[in-house]
Amino acid sequence: MANSLFSLLPLDYFTSGNSYTGSLHNFNYKLTPKEQLCAQVWYGKMCSEKSEIAAEEQFPLSNEGIALLLQWLENEYGRRPK
Repeated sequence: MANSLFSLLPLDYFTSGNSYTGSLHNFNYKLTPKEQLCAQVWYGKMCSEKSEIAAEEQFPLSNEGIALLLQWLENEYGRRPK
């Protein structure tokens, strides 16, 4: 997804067990690799532990899964409160 608002690290970053967080304005996300790549979205200035998770989804831990994840993040960003 070349025109994505979001950029992620390569697949091997996640298959090595590393989590990733990012934000765009007040839209925040956290990616945690487990059996699958778990994604969480929340809004505001607080960390995920202090916030209400607005959306959660799991994706295959593969390049295809990362492409689906990027699409999902774009959709969730479009649904954010303005």
